[in-house]
Amino acid sequence: MKKNYFKISAIAAACTIVWLIIPGILLAFTPQDLNPGVKSGEYVKKTDGFIILLDVSGSKDESVNGKTKIEISKEIIRNMTLSLPDIEIDGALRIFGRGRTLSDKNKTELVYGPEEYSVSRSFDTALDKITHGRGLSFMASAINAAADDLNAFVGKTTLIIISDGKIHMQDPVIAAKKLKEKHGDKVCIVTIFIPSNTADRHQVGRDKKLMRDVSKAGGCGFAENAENLATGETMSAFVKKVFLSMPSDSDGDGVNNKIDQCPNTPMGVKVDDRGCPFDKDKDGIPDHRDDCPDTPIGIRVNAKGCAQDSDADGVTDDIDKCPETPQGTKVDARGCKIDGESLVSEKSLTADRDNDGVYDSEDRCLDTPDGVKVDSGGCWTPEGLSFEINRAKIKKSSYAGLDKVVRVLKNKPNLTIEIGGHTDYFGSARYNKILSLDRANAVMNYLIKKGISKDRLKAKGYGFTIPADSNATPEGRAKNRRVELKTIR
Repeated sequence: MKKNYFKISAIAAACTIVWLIIPGILLAFTPQDLNPGVKSGEYVKKTDGFIILLDVSGSKDESVNGKTKIEISKEIIRNMTLSLPDIEIDGALRIFGRGRTLSDKNKTELVYGPEEYSVSRSFDTALDKITHGRGLSFMASAINAAADDLNAFVGKTTLIIISDGKIHMQDPVIAAKKLKEKHGDKVCIVTIFIPSNTADRHQVGRDKKLMRDVSKAGGCGFAENAENLATGETMSAFVKKVFLSMPSDSDGDGVNNKIDQCPNTPMGVKVDDRGCPFDKDKDGIPDHRDDCPDTPIGIRVNAKGCAQDSDADGVTDDIDKCPETPQGTKVDARGCKIDGESLVSEKSLTADRDNDGVYDSEDRCLDTPDGVKVDSGGCWTPEGLSFEINRAKIKKSSYAGLDKVVRVLKNKPNLTIEIGGHTDYFGSARYNKILSLDRANAVMNYLIKKGISKDRLKAKGYGFTIPADSNATPEGRAKNRRVELKTIR
């Protein structure tokens, strides 16, 4: 990328005063100097680049206490750049909102970068040219374009979206999810909400929720409100949260690495004293990924933290009296067939068709082969299986348990199995998906070396999407780090 490196002196930064107006408040902004902390090693750079998506649609011309939302947005950007320490970082500025239709080429435009960023004339010039808003807010189009912009960035990059949340036609949350799928852990999404000057609290709430949902779709990052960035102190905290970390706190969650039991917490996620994400309903799904954060304790949940509905009949497993209803069957409030007798008797609650000692209603792995040892969920797991930490290398102490699996498969030549790898929730979804698949493949390769045909084996990595127990305790997390063997045919 083009070199464009210019440093502001600490004296000049400390003497800069900007007046920032937010709803109901007029504040003098004096940036805090973070350079001493960077030079001393107290802080280190944690992101290699940023892309600002600035909403310049017609609604941003609305006035809030004497200034338009465009002017407020620009001041937030300038105050952020004034608060940035002297670090080498790539940047870009993309605007959206000038278009009138989806086919309008002006609906989003890259006006600066990507290039090595600093507080320089080229960035300020691009920002100065933005004087007023017009058109519709096609945020999703801007996010889609940013997905392509990211190809020019090397290393971790933060997408910063500044908007009042008044979007048109498209769904920016879907666009954010697609961007995340494409770039994975390379990108985090941070949103800054500019509230409207209106008495309609419900509308403001909906706009604010949209911005929050967009940031959540990124898997890491967080949602911020403009009023929380009005002072040098609060903007400094924002800059540190987005751009910097402390060597003694590698994930930037405020908990020292020495006592952090969850050292890979995503950016912006609130943690407890142990450095682990909060899980208030103790279902094993942390609150920042939990769509049902108030699930009663003890109920088995899916990857979204909501009560499971294994037969997809609309009645969750915890109250379903007929848990094996065929798909498409109309059921009553109990989960049983409406017309005539239920296809599945309530006696199925105590049925155990694979005779493994676990009722079908509680069995995660039906049709387990006869004679194999299962866990409390009815799943066949190789005895004593363990791997080296954060690796897919099987420990030698696991060989005896795997050899028992080999004997079962040789005694049942028609048996085909799926080898499913699972993890706890530490680390990103992508990291755990890869690790779980690698471990499943490691088990499969061991069985192949012992003479089992590859055609009888299928490896699959589930990451942390199917917890066997709560991730809130060390014991629960240990149960979630597992490999399960399921009969395919």
